[in-house]
Amino acid sequence: MSEEALQRGAERIVAARAAVTKLDGLPDAERPRTLEDGYRMLRIATELWDDAPVGWKVGATSKEVQARFGIDAPVYGPLFKSTVHVSPARLKATAFQHLLLEAEFAFSFRDGLPLRAKRYDREEVIEAIEAVIPSIEIISPRFKRLSVHHTPQFVADFSGNAAAVLGTPLRDWRGLDLAAQGAAMIISGVKRQKGRAR
Repeated sequence: MSEEALQRGAERIVAARAAVTKLDGLPDAERPRTLEDGYRMLRIATELWDDAPVGWKVGATSKEVQARFGIDAPVYGPLFKSTVHVSPARLKATAFQHLLLEAEFAFSFRDGLPLRAKRYDREEVIEAIEAVIPSIEIISPRFKRLSVHHTPQFVADFSGNAAAVLGTPLRDWRGLDLAAQGAAMIISGVKRQKGRAR
């Protein structure tokens, strides 16, 4: 894709996010066709968005979800300073195009993992983690529908992230089996969903 088309697509996404409106989709000439173009558009949108990135969301971490999206690795997008909240938090529903909630683990890092040619191995990543934080991510694409057929467009749209609410950091977590941990989504006193981290 040309830089001009990437710029126009990014501007549409940023404008929709700012106005809390929904797009049918990007015009054909501006819709990224590959993940590479999706991430190129995401970088432009991140630069246009008037807020500082403070972390990253990672989505499609399971093979089942990746298969639905037609990809073979997780996707990522930035979290912005003004949209990361500490529990308890009260957020206005009108601030979001959609209200899709995901119970997740967030990780804070004691040491940075700077870009390098050699891939980080699992032990290096675990050693850099300072704390595990139970969290809720608010997924709110700027498009009318979340389509698994347009994964590059989803990636360009901050990988669907809108906000996050962080619970109490747990620093003594290394003895826990995180995959076995349970979670429940309770809304107005009613348990709507439950599951395990795996």
